[in-house]
Amino acid sequence: MAHKIAMAVALVAACAQAQQGAIHGDTNQIVMNIAGAKLSLQTDNAVPDDDSWKEHYVAKGKIEETVEALVDENLEPYTTKDTLYETLQSMVLKRELPTSMWESSVYTSALLVDGCMTNTTGEYTLWCPSGQYNDKAPVVAHFFATGLVLFADPSFYVCVLKIGDSETYSPATVEPTTDPSKTVASCPMPDAYHPEDALFESTLSLREGGVAVAAVGNEVSFFNSKPYVLPITKQYVVGGPQSELDSSGITLSVQLEYGDAFDDNKYLTVKFASLNSDAIASNKFKLDGETQIVRVTFKRQWLDTFNQKTDAMESIPFTITITDSHGEVAVVELGLMISNYSPDWADEGNSDRISYKARASILQRAGLQSDTRLALCYSLEASSFDATIMHKNCDSKGALLLLMRTKQDVMTHYFGGFNHMGETSTCGYRHGSVYGDVTPPATGADRGWMFKIEDATPDEVEYVFQHKGTSYSYYSCNNRLMSWGGGMDFTCTTSSCYCNIGYYYSNTADDVENTWCMGVYSIAPTELQTYDVYYLPKE
Repeated sequence: MAHKIAMAVALVAACAQAQQGAIHGDTNQIVMNIAGAKLSLQTDNAVPDDDSWKEHYVAKGKIEETVEALVDENLEPYTTKDTLYETLQSMVLKRELPTSMWESSVYTSALLVDGCMTNTTGEYTLWCPSGQYNDKAPVVAHFFATGLVLFADPSFYVCVLKIGDSETYSPATVEPTTDPSKTVASCPMPDAYHPEDALFESTLSLREGGVAVAAVGNEVSFFNSKPYVLPITKQYVVGGPQSELDSSGITLSVQLEYGDAFDDNKYLTVKFASLNSDAIASNKFKLDGETQIVRVTFKRQWLDTFNQKTDAMESIPFTITITDSHGEVAVVELGLMISNYSPDWADEGNSDRISYKARASILQRAGLQSDTRLALCYSLEASSFDATIMHKNCDSKGALLLLMRTKQDVMTHYFGGFNHMGETSTCGYRHGSVYGDVTPPATGADRGWMFKIEDATPDEVEYVFQHKGTSYSYYSCNNRLMSWGGGMDFTCTTSSCYCNIGYYYSNTADDVENTWCMGVYSIAPTELQTYDVYYLPKE
């Protein structure tokens, strides 16, 4: 649910350099800052909705002087005295700001925050979960402004969350609103790690090219959210020549990922309970809290019966209960996916984290057999996130397949794509010869497509394909990683990845949104868990 937060009005353009003027107010008070000097004007009684509103403020004669100084010394190129009077009156009366203000160079009027709850102790204070690993919607901040650059490189706008002396960052994206004169800059709030208190205040600001253009103060509070647990995405082999069981033949080491925004892992209490007692007893989970690896011991008779089956795969459910030092408890059901056959299409990379059926679907669409082995030419785990390195390792190798995922649970799926033409460092769009969807057994080896696999339905693959002709299939350049579509339906630079799906790639219903690729519009490379590029075997 979105809530509007009252905030300081910032009139900041080129004047954000040496001298800066700012005004904020409510029904009781107006505060003006001129070159660092603050003047507060307190109301003496009810404020009328007419031109006499200025007469109801103590030191009312200072209003004219202050506005005149503000315009003359700071904002003369950007606004007028009449416009500032309109703004002051609108803020005092809590009504829509004057249209003339949208002619300013950069002007921010309000902040909306998704995923927060209203604090009953204060009319405008919102409480937001501390971090994105929580069971509530991710916290997203929206700055409504004019003068922002539409569809700029995501690194140009950044949201900065400051708590004490600590700052964290997240990229902001700028898009048009229903009002053609206004734009909105949106960004997921960075994870907020508590210094000492479980409840704390913060300052959130929007920066343009490194310069702050808007900020909101302690109207936003953060509180300790309960621990998080991420799904187990890897498929483990418990039979055959590639078995991952230890020398006992019944014990498997499983990597977990959990934590808490407030506590270090050593302060968390972790317990397990099996939901399939035929396969695993509840007392057969042994956790190493430092590595977050749990050793799971199967019942030998059950495992022997499982491995007598051909190409067997099964998800073994269990619960993990984590309690932090403040008594917040997270109880999450996880599924341990096991099989008795090879779980990947390459010895390296993360293809073992998607199901056998999903891999078979993707390989078949690429014109390959379900047991085809691919080769890894670039991996985030082995290299820095760098377009130059990817092109050095993957250019001129023919058709390529991308598989990626973020660290955070905003992306509850794997995402990827197929480039049938391969990559080159030469900058420019590349055009295919066919477009549209395919129906098996026909393949899509002669065209571009992208896919995603939801955690909730690991065997189902959803595809998008070129739907506007054969032009602009891909964009290649030495400063970009893999990119699809003329509208940059999906692309990554060294500084960010973002999704404009729907320009040249879509599904049959043509109803995809820009969160289809990654769960959010854009992410920073530091949020990536997996970015693997594979090349197909030569015929």
